[in-house]
Amino acid sequence: MAYTGKDLKILTPITGGYGPIIAAARSCEVNVEGDQIPVSSPDDGQWNHYIAGRKGWSISVGYLLGAGTFPTEAAMVNTTVTIVVSDGTALMQGQAIVKSWHANGNLGNLATGSFVFLGNGPLSPVTQE
Repeated sequence: MAYTGKDLKILTPITGGYGPIIAAARSCEVNVEGDQIPVSSPDDGQWNHYIAGRKGWSISVGYLLGAGTFPTEAAMVNTTVTIVVSDGTALMQGQAIVKSWHANGNLGNLATGSFVFLGNGPLSPVTQE
């Protein structure tokens, strides 16, 4: 089964379910990375050796900028939010710090905004009831 772009979205927990965290979201990118810790010694010759370290994650979301939202959205930077990622079938949830917010407008086009969320702890599967 292949996913489409609309399957990957960011949700926020609300009473009775989930709602969108950002209205009119147009793009979503989820990154999960791991650290590699070098453990090479002179006995290893010319080749590096590593062990797996800690993992981290981040999410970038692009959206259509709403009128009058600048003060609210700019104030979100450095706040902590709960994020739920949906891929259309499964959910992952975690706490994230709003790392940055960006607004962009070009003459003749709709204004867009973007957020970068930096994971603060695990991004874990959510059990759906």
